Amino acid sequence: MQNKTTSYSTIGLGLENTMKSAATGILLILGLWTPVGTFGQSPDQDMRKWAERIVPRVRLTDDEAFFAAWDLSRPGMEAVKAAVEVRNLDRAKTELKGYFLNRRQPPWRVNHWEMPAKARGDAPRHSKYRAGEDVLAHKFSAGGFEVAFGPKIDWNYFPLKLPDGRPDTEYPVIHALNRFAHLSTILGPLYWYSRDERYAREFVAEVTDHVLSNPAPERYVRGTAVWSRLTSCTPLNGNWLDAYNYFFPSESFTPEAHAVMLKGFLQKARYAVRSPDSVNRYMAQLSGIYNVGAYFPELKEAADLRDYASTAMARAALDEFYPDTITKELCPGYHGGSRGAMDRILQSAGLMGYPSPPELEQAVKLTYDFYPQVATPLGGLPNFGDTWSPGYGNLKKTFTAVKGRWKDPVFDWFASEGSEGRPPSFTSTRLPWAGFYLMRSGWDLGALWLCMDAGPMGKDHWHEDYGNFECYAYGEHLIAEVGVFSYTYSKWNQYFKSSLSHNVVTVDGYSQKRGGKGPFVVDQPRGNSPA
Repeated sequence: MQNKTTSYSTIGLGLENTMKSAATGILLILGLWTPVGTFGQSPDQDMRKWAERIVPRVRLTDDEAFFAAWDLSRPGMEAVKAAVEVRNLDRAKTELKGYFLNRRQPPWRVNHWEMPAKARGDAPRHSKYRAGEDVLAHKFSAGGFEVAFGPKIDWNYFPLKLPDGRPDTEYPVIHALNRFAHLSTILGPLYWYSRDERYAREFVAEVTDHVLSNPAPERYVRGTAVWSRLTSCTPLNGNWLDAYNYFFPSESFTPEAHAVMLKGFLQKARYAVRSPDSVNRYMAQLSGIYNVGAYFPELKEAADLRDYASTAMARAALDEFYPDTITKELCPGYHGGSRGAMDRILQSAGLMGYPSPPELEQAVKLTYDFYPQVATPLGGLPNFGDTWSPGYGNLKKTFTAVKGRWKDPVFDWFASEGSEGRPPSFTSTRLPWAGFYLMRSGWDLGALWLCMDAGPMGKDHWHEDYGNFECYAYGEHLIAEVGVFSYTYSKWNQYFKSSLSHNVVTVDGYSQKRGGKGPFVVDQPRGNSPA
């Protein structure tokens, strides 16, 4: 194999400094960090205090509390304010929907005033008609499971049990349902195409039942799907905002239903502030919090939500990534989730007209720098940890989405599959924090390529796979990695996590057992000598 090795340690210090400057620059500006002591201690305390200040209470207990959350002194809100002052709250809800119906700023990806003036055809002619009929019948599927709920959806449906008898809360159908993608990708487009009110009525029924049947807790509660910290914030990252606009003009979306959904938006954002998660889940929470503060500037806490999310995301850019530029989960597939959450704040800020910190843009760019270092000859990623399906990753698609955003000839090379730009200047390389070691003969499709995983376990989505490797040669994936089977408990779930399913040496058929002792993260890079 051609020996053109670039040791990542020669540039790791520069990357580390860049990552630190990207995050701390924002914190210094906002007065949330001073360069004394260890980073990550004082900001944690400050962020908790900030969260308690801007969200003293999560739940909106009644209509009075709901209207108290809005700045009724804003221009255009006069009729809402007048109705609230005389305690005619039904009238206030009507005026509130009228206000938002006439509002044109800030815009979103889907805007209700762009709805076609007339139906384009009957619903059965639409490509998503059959999927829409399943939704109307409350038939849902995900992860190889199917559920038909009948008239009433059980938002916390966990039919599987763990060995100790507790519910298996990883059941995929219920998490997919609570993320509401079916509203924005199936029912919404069907409604705009056909104007069939069945879709609008289903949207209203699901959202109002979801909010009213599941009162918001003040702190994180285990064992639910609705208030899973990841699932509860996911609708805020697009699905609810899209659906809100798809169905806003419908008479089925009454002022009362509209107020219930707004209540849901705010409670989910507040819950995310007060119940932070970690790794990619935390970053998804932050982007959802930002979206609520950005799309609803009429909220009294809107600016605080935006500032909190932006600042916490800048801090996460340092805390959740190694100087190697990979997330500390050390899972190439989930790296994209963390990267995408950071980028969503920038995208939302640009779309809705808010300033975006350049330091966060720099941090996002660094997350893309990870991909060329580990890229397979076929343009994918190694399937270490819970990276889904062999051959995961389409780097052409990844870099096409950011083509022209940064003047980086390597990114252009991946986006164009080699017809533009130039390939990376290195062949073999190492990522000493992640413990990934890459050997490659070149950047052609038939290159010889081997990647070994000899690092810490990772903060999440880890497997018992120390010393694992993948291998490509001559345009073929010769030695593959299995990725993840399912998050629901089963013998296969346990097998895929164990050493037995990985390219490692086992003794007497026993798996590694690092899960009980780690290390999960490291505070210094691995040296060249064996561990």
